[in-house]
Amino acid sequence: MTDSILTQAQLKELLNLNNGVFTRKITTSNRVKVGSVAGTITEHGYRAITLNGKRHYAHRLAWLWRYGEFPGGQIDHINHDRLDNRLNNLRVVTNQENHMNETLSSNSKTGFTGVCFASREKKFRAYIKINFNQIHLGFFKQLSDAVLARIKAEEKYGFHINHGR
Repeated sequence: MTDSILTQAQLKELLNLNNGVFTRKITTSNRVKVGSVAGTITEHGYRAITLNGKRHYAHRLAWLWRYGEFPGGQIDHINHDRLDNRLNNLRVVTNQENHMNETLSSNSKTGFTGVCFASREKKFRAYIKINFNQIHLGFFKQLSDAVLARIKAEEKYGFHINHGR
């Protein structure tokens, strides 16, 4: 989904924005009524809104609504809720910065990002990815020690406080 040439003024003619939720200002069909929540939820959990035949992510539209232009980078949902498009929950980031505020993977067996159990060593392994390079932080007998090593590395490399939460 790329941003089309849509202005802030056009957006404000079509939609209202209140507490991060877009609602329709005009009726466009029998199914779309004034006051109804605009858009649908995508397979990735974001709200997408079609305007003038083009699909837009609601978080990018919220940025346009407030600042008068589409964001220059990616939009990060600070609290990880992809449907929470309140402006205080959105920030423009690079791809790398966005990866520094990811949710805990559903595949995590330890419950902590960057910590796994290394069966061959029979210890917990801590690691972190920086610029797509994995950095080994060590093997630890105790899960808590591996988690602490990971937390220290996140602080060192400037990860967002919500990363892995």
